[in-house]
Amino acid sequence: MIILLGIIISVLSIAQIYACAMTAVVCQSSYTLQSGMVDFGDGSTGGGESNWLYNMSNINNDGHGMVYYHREGYGGHGYKVLQNNNSIDTFPYGSNNHLYRHSGQLSSAPYSSYYNNFVSAAKSKQGKIFLGHVRKRSDGPWGAFAPFVYRHIGYVNGVPDTTDYSFVHHGTVDKNSMYDIQSFQNWLSDYDIQNALNGHPTYYSIEDSLDIYVDSDYLFLWLVKFIEENDGDVRSGLVEGLTALKNNNINGQVNIIFSDGTGVYAYSNHNDTAHRMSYKSQQTIYHYVRSYTTVPPGWNSLELHHLYYFPTQGQMDITYNADESVPASFALKQGLNWIGFPVLEGTYGLDPDYTLRDVNPYVNKMQTKNGTILEDPWVYSDETNSWPSDAVLSRTNGYILNIDSTYVNYQYRTFGQRTPYSTALTLYQNNENWVPYFVQPSHEPAFAFGGNFSHVTAIYAQDWYIYKFKGQWYGYIQPGATGTLDYGKMYKVYVDSTITNFTWSAFGQSQSFAKEATEYFEYEEQPEYQAIVIESIPDSPIFDEIGVLKDGLCVGALKFSGYPINLQVYDNSSPDEFEYVLYSASKNNGYQEKKYTSALLDVSCRVVENGKYKFSIVGLDGGQERESVVSSALSAMIYPNPMRSNTIIEINASAKSVVEISIYNLKGQLVKTISSTEISKGNTSFIWNGKTDDGRQVAQGLYFCRIKSPNNLLTKKLIVLE
Repeated sequence: MIILLGIIISVLSIAQIYACAMTAVVCQSSYTLQSGMVDFGDGSTGGGESNWLYNMSNINNDGHGMVYYHREGYGGHGYKVLQNNNSIDTFPYGSNNHLYRHSGQLSSAPYSSYYNNFVSAAKSKQGKIFLGHVRKRSDGPWGAFAPFVYRHIGYVNGVPDTTDYSFVHHGTVDKNSMYDIQSFQNWLSDYDIQNALNGHPTYYSIEDSLDIYVDSDYLFLWLVKFIEENDGDVRSGLVEGLTALKNNNINGQVNIIFSDGTGVYAYSNHNDTAHRMSYKSQQTIYHYVRSYTTVPPGWNSLELHHLYYFPTQGQMDITYNADESVPASFALKQGLNWIGFPVLEGTYGLDPDYTLRDVNPYVNKMQTKNGTILEDPWVYSDETNSWPSDAVLSRTNGYILNIDSTYVNYQYRTFGQRTPYSTALTLYQNNENWVPYFVQPSHEPAFAFGGNFSHVTAIYAQDWYIYKFKGQWYGYIQPGATGTLDYGKMYKVYVDSTITNFTWSAFGQSQSFAKEATEYFEYEEQPEYQAIVIESIPDSPIFDEIGVLKDGLCVGALKFSGYPINLQVYDNSSPDEFEYVLYSASKNNGYQEKKYTSALLDVSCRVVENGKYKFSIVGLDGGQERESVVSSALSAMIYPNPMRSNTIIEINASAKSVVEISIYNLKGQLVKTISSTEISKGNTSFIWNGKTDDGRQVAQGLYFCRIKSPNNLLTKKLIVLE
């Protein structure tokens, strides 16, 4: 839920803003505006950015305004909130406001005194971000000065989470064209109803108000609309809003600085003698951003059309060609991910360092197939924090991305252009084609392939498959349980003849298929699996899960939901070399297990291609039933935690079990394998001395202890101190 509460000034007639000057200061790490190395200045004296803005007011003398955000953890209110308890057109000494605006020349009395008081307050209250603007009026109202401020209130677990957005703009934008967009008018109507400034409503949705409010007002609200529609995701909202300006032919100079309290976003689409944006950074100390008529020596020009983000923590980030991009977000998981890239920035986005930057700290490797050639995997380097130079992404390729980390779920955002549905692919006969799906929404195979479905002989998805054997389809193709092709996923497709210029069919819509994870059996996915169908079992038993074991290790499992049973088995042994185990927890506090071994199997058909088992139909008969606890329940304690030199990992098992104990760092990289051994029922203790497999002492920080057995996986946090 989002409550809209705006705080935007009212003005009296049309404005055209030209020249002007604006600046932003972002303090990094532990630095604040008070830090000498930030060189913020004292306002009318002392040099620095605050003094630069003061001096610029001599020629931009029609209005001024500024805000500051304090550091996280500062008392009184949230660090993303701009306190605004008193009038904002004055700033007496000792004021607690975070916002000050007024018409007139900043460097003249009494405004220079107010400004010095504001700068002093921003420094003494540990300000982290400062935005300032001085305006040169052309023919508009005297009161059209920035920054503009908008309050966003979201809810996290029922608790209000407040963020104040602040915004300055340098240039002129066609506000009439913005207003003509019906969806924007509708949003403004809702805004006017919910918004009240000092007890008075606003009238942005009324056409006559175009003569009251300036273009910067409308531009700010235009961007806020898209941020709200993206649930408060500022970067995604700004990208969508800037792209919508371009797509709707809304012309003008858009030079903006925008803050949400975590940093500053800056963007420019125009560069002339009156509008030039630049920045200067000293990493880990500060970022400065300016818009004025010149780029100072030693500063860097903002490249046009890119959205820059200058955070208080971390590295500067750039969203390339933000005004012709769409945001996209994709869920990933620990282990393997069969994916495509349906949204790619046309130049920079081909580099996985850019497109996958949200998850690169956790990845291990990625592999693709170009036509009929399976390429060697690309391995991510933790030393250079980059992919190899030959790693280039393509819209028309499928990929398997491996995330080697202890976390379970991941999300990555990217920005670029959507792959058109009409993009052509080639499907080769006698080939495993790695095919990306870039159509929204989800579709069942027959709809996705359209008229070409008759040429499809098999589809292997990460969590389902269909296989045509002697003219009959097997696998996940039953009513209500048919696999779907989903946006951003990759599928291995087999066809009976080469299809050039293949395009997806966008007809229809299907509910996305989701396979439920097993709880009792645990196995590790591999890039390849064989499909095994069990059409029935004598007496049609009902059970919870079925597991496939090879030499005691689970190599595939499935929650039972009816017949046929469509198994994915991550081992290339013959189907009659496995044990098939039915499991349910229906008797007392133990488990019921029914095991079928090779002597009790009937493999009625099997398909082997190039030495790989692809598809089989297996019959089970005469299984051996046991009533016993067949897996050990585990619990663990680690002490001392935090640790300095040694720590004890104590495991309690309810039955004999084989366990593997490993330590991983925050990136999910294996640091130490402590033991892989069989333990007895009861408590067993292991000691870790804080060293890696090669004998080096680990650095202080957060680590994860993973305790794995055939049917259990425990992960415990462990803190190492110096």
